[in-house]
Amino acid sequence: MKRLGILALLLTGCAAFDRTEPSALSGTIQEYPEGTPVKGALVRVVGTDRTIAADAFGRFKVGDLGASASLQFWAPGHAIATRRFRLLPGEERALDVPLPDEGETIPVSWVLFERSGRIWSVDSLGSDERCLTPELDGTQVSPTWLAGKSQFAFIQRIPGRTQVWSRYPDGRPARYIAELPDSAAELRWHPLGNMFVYASTYYSPSRGMVTALRSLDFNSGVQQELVSGAAEANPAWSADGHQLVWARRTAPKPWQIWMAGPRGERPHPFAGRGSCVEPAFSPSGSQLAFASNAAGNWDLYVAGVGTGLSEPLTDVPAGGWCRRPVWSETGDEILFESNYHPGLKKRLETPGLFAVRLSTHAVRAIVTDARAGTW
Repeated sequence: MKRLGILALLLTGCAAFDRTEPSALSGTIQEYPEGTPVKGALVRVVGTDRTIAADAFGRFKVGDLGASASLQFWAPGHAIATRRFRLLPGEERALDVPLPDEGETIPVSWVLFERSGRIWSVDSLGSDERCLTPELDGTQVSPTWLAGKSQFAFIQRIPGRTQVWSRYPDGRPARYIAELPDSAAELRWHPLGNMFVYASTYYSPSRGMVTALRSLDFNSGVQQELVSGAAEANPAWSADGHQLVWARRTAPKPWQIWMAGPRGERPHPFAGRGSCVEPAFSPSGSQLAFASNAAGNWDLYVAGVGTGLSEPLTDVPAGGWCRRPVWSETGDEILFESNYHPGLKKRLETPGLFAVRLSTHAVRAIVTDARAGTW
């Protein structure tokens, strides 16, 4: 692990920016928390005399921006929202801007995500992007917050080695935790601490190729098999740490959601139509969010744990998809990955992260060119 100018790289991001090729920002300005368009909204480029008016649907576009930009969003009766962005040369980024009422504020948390083999963070409103692993060798994937969100962990892949490391967001040196099989993916932190779960496929002399969910002790590096016997993927814990949920496929059946105790004991399927994958418990443990293709496209659904009755949260057009839901700590929003921007009503060239509000099903864009988000 080489530590070369960490602080400087954290300030400038993971790439050198060419200021000669302008970038642009576009999206919609929305009422918070309703998600309806804000009429009469204005966008001002901080440090200039440029002011752009959004249209009657709250849509805006600001072009001719450099590598970094600060924008202020405002409308009568609403608080001023200031957002800071770092942009790639020629980038046209899509985002949504929620505006609270005057005198109100919006709770902000930090989102981890993958981009171009590095771990990044962005605030939950879509600004202040930072590359958190700029100087590390190889590629870094599968970020997960540790308890209290003072640290995060990730899988590091370099030729001949796959390992788990943790570090602080301010760039202090990373800490080695353990060696993993090369197929290891989907690292998740146990909410009660000191343990991870991950999915992997490996060869066993007695069983042949095995796909399993395995636990990893944070302090000792000891690993144990929790679940195996079919295609196993997408592990996640309940907020109290007492239940494990994941996706399992036993051919020729489609993918199903399964639940068990924290060590894989008493496994049983959870009802769902079509292929159902990537489950996530609500903070209360009473609901599950997951992705399903029951209606054709991959969309997000929420179901009661006790009832199994589900309702769709998203409805993307043909060619669009929504995947990998993660609940917010307050349980009022779900973070997810998608290739469709509902505000702009178009598919994106690269997937991004979005948030859907449970009460209204309103969707807002957070950041583009981002995968495997968690908050």
